[in-house]
Amino acid sequence: MLPALSVVYPAFIRPTLGQFVCRVSILVGFLLASAASPAETQSLGLELNKSEDFLGNNESLETQPRRLALHYALSTEALSLGASVWDGGDDIRAPSGQFDLQQKLSGALISLTTNIRDYSISIGLTQQVQDLEARIVDPASPYLGSRYQEETRVTEFFLNGHYTFSAGNFDYVLGLGAGWQDTDLDATRNAQLPSGFLVLDNRDQKERGRYVDASLGLHYWIEQVGSTVWKPGLDIGWIEPVSGQVSIQDSRHVRGSRTPYSASSLSNQTTTPGSGYYELSLASFLSSGIYASLSMSRTFKLENNSRSFAVELGFDF
Repeated sequence: MLPALSVVYPAFIRPTLGQFVCRVSILVGFLLASAASPAETQSLGLELNKSEDFLGNNESLETQPRRLALHYALSTEALSLGASVWDGGDDIRAPSGQFDLQQKLSGALISLTTNIRDYSISIGLTQQVQDLEARIVDPASPYLGSRYQEETRVTEFFLNGHYTFSAGNFDYVLGLGAGWQDTDLDATRNAQLPSGFLVLDNRDQKERGRYVDASLGLHYWIEQVGSTVWKPGLDIGWIEPVSGQVSIQDSRHVRGSRTPYSASSLSNQTTTPGSGYYELSLASFLSSGIYASLSMSRTFKLENNSRSFAVELGFDF
């Protein structure tokens, strides 16, 4: 059994998302400047992601949020520094006009990876904010309508280690990791009256959770066809909560030195038993430094599983 760990987050990860992104940008800028060398390689990528998720444990309330993510990484022979920001959401409106839901998602991440031969160790800090606002009109209710507002902020520190070995054109990647999460939830339910809104219920909830995860990746390098190299891949992972409530985010924060974060399958579910995910991907690399990838991922062993599709286009310089 793992020993209990108590993590106290520094004050700079507790403010609003805008302040968080600003301070993260300053920190990443400092790290990148200090790590710059003649052997550096930089990459910039844009990812469009669409997922099919369920809100909480409600099987009848499915959302399909779209997210746009910007990834940046600077790599030397020994280090890789990455930063990502993303934004998106979904709107659901009933044809009858009696129900309206707006979902907004935004977040940021920084990561640092060190490479030692076939091994890599990554640490990172990420924060995601989800804003929900639902309006309901019930003809049987004495009120004109009701409004539910919720903000969920998940801040996470993670540590991952990977070992890569090759056999022919195959790459095998074994991964182990751990994460610590702080979740803050603020919710308000109002009733609409002719004179304004009446507060019916307020909820302020804080959760702390820890998890461990393991993953296995299998990737195949197809020999260069013209000016393009192709790499199909399959990744499978398992996440096991150790204590508290854990928000399942696939825990796939670090993908080598190229893409430090994927916004895929950011489910709103919490879990006590273990759960997993798998991802099928196809990447292509041009000799000019341009790269592209397609991926499909799905969670399993959750009460309500989610899936996502992503396309990314970027270049090295």
